[in-house]
Amino acid sequence: MEKRSIPTAVTYLIFVQIFAVLLTVQALSIEAIPEPYQPFGGETVTQATANSLLLLLLVVTITLVFIFLILKLRFLFAHVIIFLSIFAAFFITLFYAVIITSSLLALPLTIMLILILLYGLVKNIYPIVIFSIFLVSAEIGSYLSLILLPPTLFILPLVFSVYDIYAVFKGPLKTLIKILAPRRNMKKATSRIFGLFLAYVGGFGIGTGDLIFSAMLVSAAYILIGLIGIVAVGIAVNIGFLITLKLLVKYKRPIPALPISMFLGTLVFILLYYF
Repeated sequence: MEKRSIPTAVTYLIFVQIFAVLLTVQALSIEAIPEPYQPFGGETVTQATANSLLLLLLVVTITLVFIFLILKLRFLFAHVIIFLSIFAAFFITLFYAVIITSSLLALPLTIMLILILLYGLVKNIYPIVIFSIFLVSAEIGSYLSLILLPPTLFILPLVFSVYDIYAVFKGPLKTLIKILAPRRNMKKATSRIFGLFLAYVGGFGIGTGDLIFSAMLVSAAYILIGLIGIVAVGIAVNIGFLITLKLLVKYKRPIPALPISMFLGTLVFILLYYF
């Protein structure tokens, strides 16, 4: 088993959050704000819960397909994961490439980054994979902060936190954990099996979803509150993440990463936003 470093894992998360905020600042500076996500409306807690459950349904569906591919189609699985990773990364990266560069440079820059990502996934080159996860997590976290509004913004991380508890202890993630358990070289195992869906940092396996939600809350705090929001919500989220890692080391068993950090981060966010 590889040595675990809590500071390394926390530092990685913080840098993802910082980069997500920088992307958000750039998007706001040129008013590149997508349409808000509120298919059921965005005024009541009931509507916000329905919005959140719809996204959860999408994630659960993808996860079940993910499990099926691992268990039934092992020989095709690596290729499917590479395809899904590239597909997801291309459009979100193109969106931010357009924001950061001129439109003429956006597509060539995106293609270059995607080719590097493809090479890293095919060759299983860990530094490229971990950088790609960093980039995509920050981009998606920033994008969600631009399209989510209260109260959906506050309900969504809590809904996913509840699902995270079920998924790790009883649900699909428990199956994935069993698949990874016999692996000796966890870096290669996680990047080979999960592509961009799981980062192995500091000896800890961190789901990309955990990085995305953390980046989302901090970026949204900047949009709605400002610098104080970044600091306060960021500290709360990272304290929760730190507590989770310490519990993981203490009990030596998989622990859902979202609940503590999302509860603390959302609580601080709500207090700052409404009071």
